[in-house]
Amino acid sequence: MKAILFLILFPCLALAQAPVLESKIHDKNRPLPPLVEARPYAELKTRAPAGAQIVFDGGRLDGFRKGRWTVKDGFFQADKVNGKGPGSLVTKQAFGDGQVHLEWAVEKSGAGNSGIYLHGLYEVQVFNSYRNATRIYADGQAGAIYGQYPPKVNACRPQGEWEVFDIHFTGPRFKEDGRLKTPARMTVEHNGHVIHDDVPLTGPSSHHKRPPYKVMPEKVPFMLQDHGNPVMYRNIWVLEKPSR
Repeated sequence: MKAILFLILFPCLALAQAPVLESKIHDKNRPLPPLVEARPYAELKTRAPAGAQIVFDGGRLDGFRKGRWTVKDGFFQADKVNGKGPGSLVTKQAFGDGQVHLEWAVEKSGAGNSGIYLHGLYEVQVFNSYRNATRIYADGQAGAIYGQYPPKVNACRPQGEWEVFDIHFTGPRFKEDGRLKTPARMTVEHNGHVIHDDVPLTGPSSHHKRPPYKVMPEKVPFMLQDHGNPVMYRNIWVLEKPSR
């Protein structure tokens, strides 16, 4: 009864709590998402709409800071040089709430491990998960919000074919004293399937950890991870929401 009265009398404090997930992080016994067929690429809305910011259109990596990835044939790839990867890519421009569109592909062998980090902190996983070819815990599958939510379905295409992500992101908000006001939220579409539907995030992504939120600006660059695998990216654009 006291807990109920507390939530009624202090609703703002109740809203300030980050969600707590029951599932253990990276639990290998957690069921993998069911397999579905990816929708045909021609049916997907991949062209940047009016007002979108083009991050990569198939030419130079001018939208990123000091990018050392290899550009060829309208995409860029994380090639190793002397056994080392090129390092992660961070956008020059900071972005707030809105839609991020990008397309990625993995080679026909290997894990193809990478990820896109919204605000540099919240990862949507890139991985070779076609037909569960490369085994990994459910919250590390392609399309997972890493360490938090497995995708509802596994919509991956065969290795070597282009995957399509559309990520609708709302960043966290903080009070003047630095406490969390509202958590970050994501809706993610993978190859035409909604795999996350406006889910609240527990905080930043991390391996075997769920770190707490930290105060951040409302606009922050995003990052593409170099995880030592030759992952490919193309057609990256962002459509921001008006500031609220």
